[in-house]
Amino acid sequence: MKTLLDYYKFFESIPEEKWCNYKLLNDKGQCCARGHLGTRLLAGRIIESPEAIKFYELTNSSFMVVSLINDGKHYGFNQPTPKARILAFIKSKL
Repeated sequence: MKTLLDYYKFFESIPEEKWCNYKLLNDKGQCCARGHLGTRLLAGRIIESPEAIKFYELTNSSFMVVSLINDGKHYGFNQPTPKARILAFIKSKL
């Protein structure tokens, strides 16, 4: 993915039931935004994927901001689901 629109389309294509809060990947196979971008927890370390790093650069944000938005803890994004919050975040940057 090269543009914010690419990321928007990517996240938009993921069904609501595949999203979760507070975990990169849960035991139901659901991911947060960072998890959908390929970020993983390996041997106790979080490894950010190249796609995640590019997303942070394009949105002028960080892993922490994206996590707060995904989890409904960011004051600027109070949509009802993680997917809706991340899509609203991207729209705010377009």
